[in-house]
Amino acid sequence: MTINKKFQYLFFFCITLYSFLNAGNSNLYIQINFIFLSILLIYCLNNKNYLAHLKSFILKALALWSLISILLIFAISILLLSGGLPI
Repeated sequence: MTINKKFQYLFFFCITLYSFLNAGNSNLYIQINFIFLSILLIYCLNNKNYLAHLKSFILKALALWSLISILLIFAISILLLSGGLPI
């Protein structure tokens, strides 16, 4: 079994676990999900190929995320200046 398949199975297992824990909406389950996600990210970043891929992906997506952030800030500022959401 390749390391890519191991990461895929681990990812699907985590999604299943997240779905199960998100059924109850409590702060404890949210914290447990965050801990599991952090452990998965740290585990995946131990592999140098995934770390290099993540760095290149972040650099490529930086322009897109900055554009989305500017549009989001603009929309929120328009919403706040207009007096909020109409009810």
